[in-house]
Amino acid sequence: MKKIFFSLLIIGLGFSACQTGEKGPSEEENIAAQDQLWDEVMAAHDEVMPKMSEIKRLERELGGWIGEESSLDAEAQEKVGQMVQQLASAGEGMMEWMSNIRQLEPLRAEMEHQGIVDYLNEEKEKISKVQKDMLQSIEEGSKLLESLSSDE
Repeated sequence: MKKIFFSLLIIGLGFSACQTGEKGPSEEENIAAQDQLWDEVMAAHDEVMPKMSEIKRLERELGGWIGEESSLDAEAQEKVGQMVQQLASAGEGMMEWMSNIRQLEPLRAEMEHQGIVDYLNEEKEKISKVQKDMLQSIEEGSKLLESLSSDE
Protein backbone atom coordinates (compact mmCIF):
# COMPACT_ATOMS: atom_id res chain seq x y z
CA MET A 1 0.00 0.00 0.00
CA LYS A 2 2.87 2.32 0.80
CA LYS A 3 4.36 1.66 -2.66
CA ILE A 4 1.09 2.58 -4.38
CA PHE A 5 0.71 5.72 -2.27
CA PHE A 6 4.33 6.69 -2.90
CA SER A 7 3.94 6.05 -6.66
CA LEU A 8 0.79 8.14 -6.83
CA LEU A 9 2.48 10.92 -4.90
CA ILE A 10 5.41 10.99 -7.34
CA ILE A 11 3.08 10.93 -10.35
CA GLY A 12 1.01 13.74 -8.84
CA LEU A 13 4.12 15.85 -8.20
CA GLY A 14 5.27 15.16 -11.74
CA PHE A 15 1.99 16.43 -13.20
CA SER A 16 2.11 19.41 -10.91
CA ALA A 17 5.64 20.27 -12.03
CA CYS A 18 4.66 19.90 -15.70
CA GLN A 19 1.72 22.23 -15.32
CA THR A 20 3.85 24.81 -13.52
CA GLY A 21 6.54 24.58 -16.20
CA GLU A 22 4.01 25.22 -18.99
CA LYS A 23 2.76 28.40 -17.42
CA GLY A 24 3.67 31.40 -19.58
CA PRO A 25 4.80 34.85 -18.60
CA SER A 26 2.67 36.84 -16.21
CA GLU A 27 0.45 39.70 -17.37
CA GLU A 28 2.97 42.15 -15.93
CA GLU A 29 5.76 40.53 -17.94
CA ASN A 30 3.64 40.69 -21.09
CA ILE A 31 2.90 44.37 -20.54
CA ALA A 32 6.58 45.08 -19.88
CA ALA A 33 7.53 43.29 -23.13
CA GLN A 34 4.90 45.25 -25.05
CA ASP A 35 6.07 48.53 -23.51
CA GLN A 36 9.67 47.75 -24.46
CA LEU A 37 8.72 47.00 -28.07
CA TRP A 38 6.59 50.16 -28.22
CA ASP A 39 9.53 52.19 -26.89
CA GLU A 40 11.82 50.72 -29.58
CA VAL A 41 9.33 51.62 -32.30
CA MET A 42 8.92 55.14 -30.98
CA ALA A 43 12.67 55.64 -30.54
CA ALA A 44 13.15 55.09 -34.28
CA HIS A 45 10.30 57.51 -34.98
CA ASP A 46 11.65 60.11 -32.56
CA GLU A 47 15.09 59.96 -34.13
CA VAL A 48 13.94 60.87 -37.64
CA MET A 49 10.73 62.86 -37.15
CA PRO A 50 12.68 66.09 -36.49
CA LYS A 51 14.42 65.55 -39.84
CA MET A 52 11.17 66.23 -41.70
CA SER A 53 12.09 69.92 -41.74
CA GLU A 54 15.43 69.05 -43.33
CA ILE A 55 13.66 67.03 -46.00
CA LYS A 56 11.33 69.95 -46.77
CA ARG A 57 14.27 72.37 -46.89
CA LEU A 58 16.18 70.15 -49.32
CA GLU A 59 13.08 69.70 -51.49
CA ARG A 60 12.64 73.48 -51.64
CA GLU A 61 16.29 74.28 -52.34
CA LEU A 62 16.72 71.55 -54.93
CA GLY A 63 13.41 72.51 -56.53
CA GLY A 64 14.93 75.92 -57.22
CA TRP A 65 17.32 74.23 -59.63
CA ILE A 66 14.48 73.02 -61.83
CA GLY A 67 12.68 75.10 -64.43
CA GLU A 68 13.21 77.43 -67.36
CA GLU A 69 15.38 79.83 -65.40
CA SER A 70 17.74 77.10 -64.21
CA SER A 71 21.33 77.10 -65.39
CA LEU A 72 21.26 73.30 -65.50
CA ASP A 73 20.79 71.30 -68.66
CA ALA A 74 17.77 69.01 -69.07
CA GLU A 75 19.63 65.89 -67.91
CA ALA A 76 20.87 67.55 -64.72
CA GLN A 77 17.40 68.97 -64.03
CA GLU A 78 15.94 65.49 -64.39
CA LYS A 79 18.45 64.17 -61.86
CA VAL A 80 17.51 66.98 -59.46
CA GLY A 81 13.82 66.27 -60.06
CA GLN A 82 14.31 62.61 -59.18
CA MET A 83 16.07 63.62 -55.98
CA VAL A 84 13.21 65.98 -55.05
CA GLN A 85 10.81 63.08 -55.70
CA GLN A 86 12.90 60.75 -53.48
CA LEU A 87 12.87 63.32 -50.66
CA ALA A 88 9.12 63.81 -50.99
CA SER A 89 8.56 60.06 -50.98
CA ALA A 90 10.62 59.64 -47.81
CA GLY A 91 8.64 62.38 -46.08
CA GLU A 92 5.35 60.89 -47.25
CA GLY A 93 6.46 57.53 -45.88
CA MET A 94 6.78 59.06 -42.41
CA MET A 95 3.43 60.80 -42.63
CA GLU A 96 1.71 57.63 -43.82
CA TRP A 97 3.32 55.55 -41.08
CA MET A 98 2.26 58.06 -38.43
CA SER A 99 -1.33 58.12 -39.67
CA ASN A 100 -1.55 54.32 -39.56
CA ILE A 101 0.20 53.44 -36.29
CA ARG A 102 -2.20 52.19 -33.65
CA GLN A 103 -1.68 53.22 -30.05
CA LEU A 104 -0.78 50.61 -27.47
CA GLU A 105 -3.73 50.94 -25.08
CA PRO A 106 -6.44 50.32 -27.71
CA LEU A 107 -4.41 47.36 -28.98
CA ARG A 108 -4.42 45.88 -25.50
CA ALA A 109 -8.20 46.17 -25.36
CA GLU A 110 -8.59 44.36 -28.70
CA MET A 111 -5.77 41.81 -28.95
CA GLU A 112 -4.01 39.09 -27.06
CA HIS A 113 -0.34 39.47 -26.13
CA GLN A 114 1.12 37.61 -29.13
CA GLY A 115 -0.98 39.62 -31.56
CA ILE A 116 0.29 42.84 -30.01
CA VAL A 117 3.89 41.64 -30.17
CA ASP A 118 3.48 40.62 -33.81
CA TYR A 119 1.91 43.98 -34.67
CA LEU A 120 4.65 45.95 -32.91
CA ASN A 121 7.38 43.91 -34.61
CA GLU A 122 5.78 44.69 -37.99
CA GLU A 123 5.63 48.38 -37.08
CA LYS A 124 9.25 48.28 -35.98
CA GLU A 125 10.20 46.97 -39.43
CA LYS A 126 8.07 49.61 -41.14
CA ILE A 127 9.50 52.53 -39.16
CA SER A 128 13.02 51.18 -39.69
CA LYS A 129 12.41 51.34 -43.45
CA VAL A 130 11.01 54.88 -43.13
CA GLN A 131 14.06 55.81 -41.06
CA LYS A 132 16.44 54.34 -43.64
CA ASP A 133 14.64 56.04 -46.53
CA MET A 134 14.64 59.42 -44.80
CA LEU A 135 18.29 59.33 -43.77
CA GLN A 136 19.41 58.10 -47.18
CA SER A 137 17.42 60.74 -49.07
CA ILE A 138 18.75 63.49 -46.80
CA GLU A 139 22.32 62.32 -47.31
CA GLU A 140 21.96 62.04 -51.09
CA GLY A 141 20.00 65.28 -51.37
CA SER A 142 22.58 67.17 -49.33
CA LYS A 143 25.42 65.86 -51.49
CA LEU A 144 23.59 66.81 -54.67
CA LEU A 145 22.80 70.31 -53.39
CA GLU A 146 26.41 70.76 -52.30
CA SER A 147 27.69 69.71 -55.74
CA LEU A 148 25.25 72.04 -57.49
CA SER A 149 26.23 74.95 -55.26
CA SER A 150 29.96 74.37 -55.76
CA ASP A 151 29.54 74.21 -59.56
CA GLU A 152 28.09 77.70 -59.65
